[in-house]
Amino acid sequence: MDTNDLLLFFLTFISAFVGINFGGTMLLIVPLLLSFGYSPLLVLSSTRPAVMAQSLLGIRMFRKHRDLIRSQEVTLLVSAALGGLVGTTILSRLSNEQGILLMISILILLVLVSGVKTILIKSNRLERVRVKEKKSLLVYFLVGLSPAIIGGLVGAGGGPVVVLLALLALKKSTYATAYLEKFVSLGHSSTVMIWAVFYGAIDVRLSLIMLSATMIGAYLGAKVTLKLSPYWMYSVIVLLCLALVLKQFFV
Repeated sequence: MDTNDLLLFFLTFISAFVGINFGGTMLLIVPLLLSFGYSPLLVLSSTRPAVMAQSLLGIRMFRKHRDLIRSQEVTLLVSAALGGLVGTTILSRLSNEQGILLMISILILLVLVSGVKTILIKSNRLERVRVKEKKSLLVYFLVGLSPAIIGGLVGAGGGPVVVLLALLALKKSTYATAYLEKFVSLGHSSTVMIWAVFYGAIDVRLSLIMLSATMIGAYLGAKVTLKLSPYWMYSVIVLLCLALVLKQFFV
């Protein structure tokens, strides 16, 4: 492994340690890989095994906080799969330059959204508006679809959007939201992975590095989250991501 590989492993580990809780794992990794010179499509496809693994691990680790019935889980998976397909199709029709510009633009917006979301959760403003009410499957479909389109386009950022929608639209608790987010992540990452295998647009070495780092970081991060508050760590990853995005413009 060269220096870039070691840096990728370390940052993926840190990112997964935090991202297992509320998504956003690839907000840090995507701009890093773009700065290494990889194409947007290759970045998107090569990061999917790690996202799928983290999603499955998160479902297992947070299962005791599950408050979804089977039809809601299926709706989230299906809608996210469709959203991932839409986003991937759009990205595949853009040039590398257009893809990079799109990724960077949306990543900047998502970093800002993630920062606001973190502040709202820490201040308990979202917790105070929580009420007990049933939501239709259409609401769950939209919560899965819209973030998954972003995930298919950018390869990152779907998680923070899912969390914000789950907190505001579905009135979920923090840990129930962490469980829900994993179904959306699994849905769109699976679609993108199938697409990547079909078209052969994947870097096996990159995928294995990120997969191994993600499994270790996500497991440890989930264990810590179930005992302590992870919000200060999430703030750190937002700042790191913003620094990497700015690097794309000025370096």
